[in-house]
Amino acid sequence: MLVYPTIKMSPLLGLQGSGGGLGYLSPKGSVEFKNEYETYGETSRFSSYTSYGTVTENDTGYTLPSNAWDHYGGKVRELDTGGFKIVTSNSATTDFFMGCWIKLESYSQSKQMGVNLFGNYVYWEFVGSQAQIGIRHSGGGRVDSSNTSVEDGNWHHIALSRNGSTLYGFLDGSAVVNTTSGVNGNSVGANAEFWFFGGSGTSYNIDGQIIDPFVYIGQGRTSYTTPTSPLISATAQVNDLFGGINSSLYYASPGVAL
Repeated sequence: MLVYPTIKMSPLLGLQGSGGGLGYLSPKGSVEFKNEYETYGETSRFSSYTSYGTVTENDTGYTLPSNAWDHYGGKVRELDTGGFKIVTSNSATTDFFMGCWIKLESYSQSKQMGVNLFGNYVYWEFVGSQAQIGIRHSGGGRVDSSNTSVEDGNWHHIALSRNGSTLYGFLDGSAVVNTTSGVNGNSVGANAEFWFFGGSGTSYNIDGQIIDPFVYIGQGRTSYTTPTSPLISATAQVNDLFGGINSSLYYASPGVAL
């Protein structure tokens, strides 16, 4: 059976979805309730969201990383062998920082998160039987981490970043692998595609849950602290989780409708 991707476009600048579609301008000072695929950053920087494989939006009944996420209502983006792609409105540049919280139900190798750079990829990947993490920059060779516990059924924070001439793969705030191989020129093309285990077909899809996907363009990280607060606050604000780089924020979502 063919599975067609679901394409969801961002609203017009200044309009936010009400949880069921476009349709209202939030009054000044009020909380904006948005769809799970919209950005809480500057809307003109976000172009579209597309899901691949089997994705259940706003799946309920889950325990999240801590009670700091209580306002998410136990909801997640459930990837039952699924994934999604974010397209931004940006100029080509070198540095970036992307990631999310992830909880795997089953572990499979060769599942990737990363940037589509004109069909040549910059990626973070599950490799090996012991949940090693591999990263690769277009034009370079893949470099792998030592064994990790990302497959243990708990929530983990994962991220991929270029900062200067180095590409970093993160797990729970630690750069578990880095490389300079092939890291030159731009890593992010204009109007870039950021793949979260999906971007074309279903080969990179995973079985698990995701919350708090984000994309920063123009700045990267060499380190960060595992977030103890959600990406989106109970008052619908983007929390500053990564050290004052929100001016470079291109996409921020709880991954669920608040």
